[in-house]
Amino acid sequence: MRLDSHRIDDQLILPGLFDMTGAAKAVDENGVFFSAPEIDLDSYDHVVVCMSGGKDSIACLLRLIEMDVDLARVETWHHDVDGNEGSQLMDWLFMRDYNRGCSRA
Repeated sequence: MRLDSHRIDDQLILPGLFDMTGAAKAVDENGVFFSAPEIDLDSYDHVVVCMSGGKDSIACLLRLIEMDVDLARVETWHHDVDGNEGSQLMDWLFMRDYNRGCSRA
């Protein structure tokens, strides 16, 4: 993955989506989208991270660790996409164990 891939999202992909939908833009003077504000997670009994095993879900889990969230309140959920539910979708065979291992760690 290229180190500047987030800039492609901020400067090309997301603006195009906003243009297509007509949604309001939240862009600074450099054309970078503002980050969503962080919320106080201490007011929640449980924090659920939907784990695909990809970079985004792992980044969410790491951010919770950086924020010193009590990991006893964090639940990681992985929804198997194995084709057994009748779809043509699939997960790699190792994803269930990978997500369990990541959650245990």
